[in-house]
Amino acid sequence: MAATRDRVAAPPLGTPPWGGLDASRAAALVEIGLALSSTLDPDALLGVVVDRAAQIVAADGATLFLHDRASGELWSKVLRGARLREIRLPVGRGLAGWVARSGKAVAVADAYHDARFDPAIDRRSGYRTRSVVCAPLAGRNGQVLGVLEVVHRKVGVFGPEEQRLVAAVASQAAVAVENAQLFSEAAERNAALDLARADLEHRLAELDLLLGVERRLSAAPDLRAGIDAVLEHALQVVRADAGAVLLVEERSGQLYFRTARGGRPDAVMGLRLPRGKGIAGVVADRGRPILANDVAKEKAFDSRLADRIGYEVRSAVCVPIRDGDETVGALELLNKRGGFTEEDQAILAAVAAQIGVRVASERVRDERAREDRLATIGQLLSGIMHDLRNPMTVISGYMQLMIRENDAAERERTCDLLLKQFDLVNAMTREVLDFARGKVQVFRRKVLVNLFMDDVADALRRELEPAGVELRVRLSYASAARFDEVKLRRAIVNVARNAAQAMPKGGRFSVHVAKRGDDLVFRMSDTGPGIAEEIRERLFQSFATHGKEDGTGLGLAIVKRIAEEHGGSIAFRTRTGRGTTFTLTIPA
Repeated sequence: MAATRDRVAAPPLGTPPWGGLDASRAAALVEIGLALSSTLDPDALLGVVVDRAAQIVAADGATLFLHDRASGELWSKVLRGARLREIRLPVGRGLAGWVARSGKAVAVADAYHDARFDPAIDRRSGYRTRSVVCAPLAGRNGQVLGVLEVVHRKVGVFGPEEQRLVAAVASQAAVAVENAQLFSEAAERNAALDLARADLEHRLAELDLLLGVERRLSAAPDLRAGIDAVLEHALQVVRADAGAVLLVEERSGQLYFRTARGGRPDAVMGLRLPRGKGIAGVVADRGRPILANDVAKEKAFDSRLADRIGYEVRSAVCVPIRDGDETVGALELLNKRGGFTEEDQAILAAVAAQIGVRVASERVRDERAREDRLATIGQLLSGIMHDLRNPMTVISGYMQLMIRENDAAERERTCDLLLKQFDLVNAMTREVLDFARGKVQVFRRKVLVNLFMDDVADALRRELEPAGVELRVRLSYASAARFDEVKLRRAIVNVARNAAQAMPKGGRFSVHVAKRGDDLVFRMSDTGPGIAEEIRERLFQSFATHGKEDGTGLGLAIVKRIAEEHGGSIAFRTRTGRGTTFTLTIPA
């Protein structure tokens, strides 16, 4: 059967809902209005609304659904005449769901003849729904808060008048629901505001203290001055007479006074305390605070120290200073008039936490500085030893030739070659040291490029042939140019050495020398795997290396320095799996 949709518009705004009604219906509407103004209990009020809605239109039962926006469902807040404890249905399903989605009232003479009706609830309850009228509960902003549904008129079916009446009751119910929601939200907000205010006041006080501590630590030139300022601040905040910060000495494990204020600070500075002795020693050993307003009754108190320095201790609070899980010291305040409180202990713990962060940072910085110095020294020495291997091999070979040579002239020539290698060793050593010290020293002189490249080619073959790397040299310019031949030779050898290390299974290394305007250009290419992505941006930085067991990370950094010392530049182009080309350009 074709679905029917019997709908009647709600009365125009301003039309009295009880106009033309009989006395009982008008009285029911008045009773709803009185209930709205006389109670703040939403459950009781909505019960009255649903009861009177059923009464006004002579219905078997009525249900007031509220819209749960979190789940997207309608749920039965109040049920009358139903056999189910609760009904839940998605917005859009059934007549009530359709009203919730459309925001329009609807009256249906026979629910089973309307396509919008969902009989699933009837199947669960065993009840057969016939005539139905539904109206939305619309809030002030037009948002649907819920749906009022009445079912099965006792006499006849629901028509336009019943739809108008139910819509009027629903509008009054919407006021109740909205007021209840607003009241509940206001109560929750007020309670949350009270909690937030108390928490904010506490946190502001704590933040003020911590900001004071942080400001003093940050402004201090060193840890000692920072701790001095923080201890002074803590004494003022807690109003104690004296205090001290003691730190654990890493080698001996004893406590030493890093700073002291009040009392006899000059008498304690320089003293060492064993861990586990005295209040501060026990706190540092166990990592737990101690609050003692009568130190004579505190087992950890050691009166001998107080007697030794000539200062009477009556009360004390002491908290551990930590670096993570490790206790690295103790913060102790002494002699507060009226005694220390747990709040004082909490304040002191917050201060100690800040000191612990600064102490930890100082320790890490010192350790890194030591490691960096050692690493730098080791890498420099490693670089020198690595670079010395080639000339030392040549020296060894020439020495053996010289021993077997009888001809004096030949021995003299070999001696000259040996001296040249020694000069090269000295130059290399001086260059690395100059690099480490940041010194710039270039000895430019007129050099024949072809002879220079013959010498470089000999050095490159000794580097590349053992690695199975083929050398190719091409000269497009062979005349004279002005440069430091020792340093430039070193730069080309460093690039070739990097290429050989990148081609452990062999390959090809090519050098092409050309003139471009007033510049001399050395283009050096390899057939290796290309430069790793993660190192490309820092390739010319000191100690940048990747995947080389014996790499020092100095080679290309020195190449860059040599190029810049000549007033030139070094650049590279690389493709993964296709090799790398370095272009060294210097003024000719």
